[in-house]
Amino acid sequence: MKVFIAYKLASGASGGGNQFLRTLKNEFSKTDNLTTNIATADVVLFNAHHYPNEVLQIKKMFPKKKFVHRFAGVYKLYNHANDERQDITCQINKLAADANVFISKWTQDSYVEYGIEEKPSKVILNCADTRHFNKEYERTEKEKINLICTSWSINKNKGFDLYKFLDENLDFSKYNFIYVGRDPGIDFKNIKNIGTQPYDKIADYLKKSDVFITGTKHDACSNSLVEAMACGLPAVALNSGGSPEVVNKGGELFNNTQDIIQAINKVSSDIDDYREKITVNTPEQVAREYLDFFNSIA
Repeated sequence: MKVFIAYKLASGASGGGNQFLRTLKNEFSKTDNLTTNIATADVVLFNAHHYPNEVLQIKKMFPKKKFVHRFAGVYKLYNHANDERQDITCQINKLAADANVFISKWTQDSYVEYGIEEKPSKVILNCADTRHFNKEYERTEKEKINLICTSWSINKNKGFDLYKFLDENLDFSKYNFIYVGRDPGIDFKNIKNIGTQPYDKIADYLKKSDVFITGTKHDACSNSLVEAMACGLPAVALNSGGSPEVVNKGGELFNNTQDIIQAINKVSSDIDDYREKITVNTPEQVAREYLDFFNSIA
């Protein structure tokens, strides 16, 4: 089985989709399932709304190859109601896709409701690059519990209103809290904003922390959340989008400012127990899920 990934990977720090596809490409390469020559591919994997003209050109050149569409975001919920990226995603799916991969059941349900055509489909959650994001360290006891949030995006639905609430209401005699990511323009008084960092540095910060916090809303499958849990961090996550599927029993969900601090206190009181219940797939497992699905449609 040879797979061509129709996506131009960016080097360095970028969004979650780019990071995931880089990891998947690396796994396919290790198992000799990757090809950079479209003519030799059995399956063409393309992503969301990206490069529709190129995908259609490949489809026209190689109509008998299997084209699999990875759905990576529900943009009209996550961004705004007029976001054309969702319309492009559905149109390219109609014209090019033979089968679909959804990065959470929530994503699949959302696109079904939006009117996507029925095709062979599989839900496969994202994974983290375990060369950086792993449990290869010893967690040490500290005077305070270290909370962390990471975010490449500064989208309004990334939960910054909740972090501002925590900055003003969390008991900072008990907790430290750092934010790693692009500047959201909030003048935090207690949360330490350390800005964007390379992936290896983000992993280092995660491994020095105890609990991951995310208030992201309508996120299909947050890579930041997956990366943190791959480092063994229990999560406190907003009950929205695909986050409940990622967290599972490895953390607690909250619904608003009324219960977020309660959720943080609950997880922080029994970190080791939640840590043992974390279930995130490795890149090897996720790559195998993709390949098994490709074989099932080929």
